[in-house]
Amino acid sequence: MRKFDLVSVDWDSVRLMQGGQFKQETFYLEELVRWTLQRGRIAGLLHLADDAISRPSPEGDRLYSVVVRGCLAVGRQGQIIEIPDDSSLALRGTIEAETTLVPLYIGASLTERTPEPHLYSSVDTGLLGCRGLRPTYQLSADNSDAEFDWVQIAQFEKTTTGLSVDRTYIPETMFLSSHAGQWRAQQEVRALTRQALDLLVKHSSPAVQRYAAAAALAGSLGPLAGVADGNLSPRIYMGGVGGVLAAQRIQILALPSPGLKIYQDTVNQLEDTLDYLETAEWTMGQAFVMVRECLDRLISLYPPLLAALEAAIPAPERRLLGHETVVAARDPRGSQGIQPASRENDPPAEEAPRRTGGFMWRK
Repeated sequence: MRKFDLVSVDWDSVRLMQGGQFKQETFYLEELVRWTLQRGRIAGLLHLADDAISRPSPEGDRLYSVVVRGCLAVGRQGQIIEIPDDSSLALRGTIEAETTLVPLYIGASLTERTPEPHLYSSVDTGLLGCRGLRPTYQLSADNSDAEFDWVQIAQFEKTTTGLSVDRTYIPETMFLSSHAGQWRAQQEVRALTRQALDLLVKHSSPAVQRYAAAAALAGSLGPLAGVADGNLSPRIYMGGVGGVLAAQRIQILALPSPGLKIYQDTVNQLEDTLDYLETAEWTMGQAFVMVRECLDRLISLYPPLLAALEAAIPAPERRLLGHETVVAARDPRGSQGIQPASRENDPPAEEAPRRTGGFMWRK
């Protein structure tokens, strides 16, 4: 059996027009759209208004009524879901809460259509008396019905007072700005990143060791501080975040350990987050939670890490950007300020340091 029946009508062979021919042509076009969406891996939530999902109202022991509006999505089987952002055209349904976490799915029927009593006959008088068909949608907490193409759009938490929306859950979306909660999470990551960068600037110093460490950490963290493109794929965005966290982990491990608990806690959090992003089942909501925890720990680590790095270098060995720390040398002849009468037998004086681009180099 073919998954997609891409057979159109051969109009050159038609001798007598019949309704079935147009029906087959409509079916072909719908199959072509489904093929394009599914083979192109175009699936997920396109848009969900911030207040698109109502608070579930109890209808019985475990039953709750839910109203959804302003939802645009594409199912994994290529079915298009479009619920207008209009309360009069909202989708209403009843879900059953059997567990503590209750998913909310919206499904598009693969086999049934909802009759539309009248088409807009004022546009074309040829449509007088012609009935229309619209996609059939359904809300459910269970996606096991194979007659529907399901998309999860939210998750509820069951409490003693009823069901409430789980704000940490972010559904699979096509764009970073498709879900209001996901866009806010990205903005929180950017704000924390900028706070971390400000700390690196504040706690840097002219000491080469401290400056170099702060500059390297800021350089790898910097990409998260930029303005994100709302049309970017969330998984591509999170892949870039993972690269930044991997760089931070390597740079921190390359520095001398300050022997602080926050140091090991930060390394562990970075490793846990990177391991989670390598699993096949990771979700955007949990990923954002772990990324924010990483940034919080980095913000706590940077000041003591840089301070410990400078303190670990003996004072005579420290170098400053643009000049050297001068340490007075004792005269080997036991006197200072007395110049010998002749310098013919003295060893050649050491050449003064050459300054190049702010860094000191010696021959």
